[in-house]
Amino acid sequence: MKTNTKTYFEMKTEFEKTHFKVISPFTYIQVINDKPIQRSKTELLQVYDNLWCSKTKVKKNSENSETQEKKTVNFVKEWITDPNIRTYKILVFEPCKKVSDDEYNLWDGWKASKLHLISRIVLCTTI
Repeated sequence: MKTNTKTYFEMKTEFEKTHFKVISPFTYIQVINDKPIQRSKTELLQVYDNLWCSKTKVKKNSENSETQEKKTVNFVKEWITDPNIRTYKILVFEPCKKVSDDEYNLWDGWKASKLHLISRIVLCTTI
């Protein structure tokens, strides 16, 4: 097992830039090159079964003193059970509309609006 020196929270911050959970329809989404890819829980676990991180757990002993125990854990198993992961209530497709923060809009704009200004100028002058 290859261990990662990053903590769970460091990895979570990076991971959630491209991954999140959706309640309806229940799925996990990974965004690659601006394209959402649906993944089941099983698939997510399989894809990232080699992703490990460190996590510190606090334990109380019989004298009520606390000790910290650092463990290496599978990141995705921890992430799936985290109650505070990036989550949306629903997937929607609403072209040109702003949706609420708990909705994930599959519409991500017109391709032409994503071109850099120079690319648009070149495209327009060559037509």
